[in-house]
Parts: sequence; structure tokens; C-alpha cells
Amino acid sequence: MGAAIPRFSAEKVINENDKLEVEVGISNHWKDHLIVFSRDSDEVSSAQEKGLLMHELLSKITHKDLLSEVMHEEFQLGMISEGTKNTVEHEINQIINHPELKIYFEGTDRVLCEREILVPNGPILRPDRINITSEGSATVLDYKTGTPKIEDEEQIESYRN
Repeated sequence: MGAAIPRFSAEKVINENDKLEVEVGISNHWKDHLIVFSRDSDEVSSAQEKGLLMHELLSKITHKDLLSEVMHEEFQLGMISEGTKNTVEHEINQIINHPELKIYFEGTDRVLCEREILVPNGPILRPDRINITSEGSATVLDYKTGTPKIEDEEQIESYRN
């Protein structure tokens, strides 16, 4: 048998002299700090899940020859269904073979996916992908799905700076 565990109990004694009176007023100031989250529609939730899945898969595809292997692995792990696999694989294929993007998926660059960039006296940045050529130049890619937002442009600008 193990050692006995000591048990403690405490009693709070309140006498008449310790009572505190509190006046409560009603203020509308709380409305300024109220944030209400609406429930997303199934369509919005589905689009967000698909965007996250695309980001996850693209983070594993450093060059185009890995597309089939990554899709097969994710399917085997049960992360994607057969129907989703075909649709997503087609969409990623369009990205990695896009005339303006295919150079970044040829496998000739050093690729860093989801790596943190430490900025002196600034925030930690985490672009989706950085391609570094043998000459030392770098290209930052950040995948965006959905409707373009001003915040997206600001984020890309912060990477550039």
C-alpha cells in the first residue's frame, strides 16, 4: 500500500462585520465588448474544411512528382475519401501545373513549407511556402481560398517587407 494522502478541509467563517454591500448598476458598456459568433452554414463550413485540406496537402507537395504519393498516403490514412481525393487531386494538379506557378513545383528549388520567420522586434511570420533558388533568391507563396480580403494583401505585403 502507498503512503496515506493527507486530506485538508477548510471552513470559511463569516461574521456580521465581514459583510460587504455591493451596489449593482445596469450599464450598456458591455455591448461595446460583445462579440457574437454566428453558426456557419454547412456550405461555409465545407469550404473552410476544403481550404484547410488544400493547405495541408500543398504543404506536403514540395514538387509535382509528390502529388500522387501524398494523395495516396492521405487516402490510406483515412484523411480523405475517394470522392474528395479525386476532386482535390484535380484542383491541386491545376495549381502545380498553372503556367505562372509550375516553376515553383519543378523540384529544382529548396522548398520550406510552413516555416516560421523571426522578424527582429516584429511578429513571427509563417508563409505557406518559400522557394529558394540555387542563386539564393526567394519566392514566398501563400495559398488563399475563398473571397479575397484586404487582410490577405496586408499579410503578403508583410512577407515581402
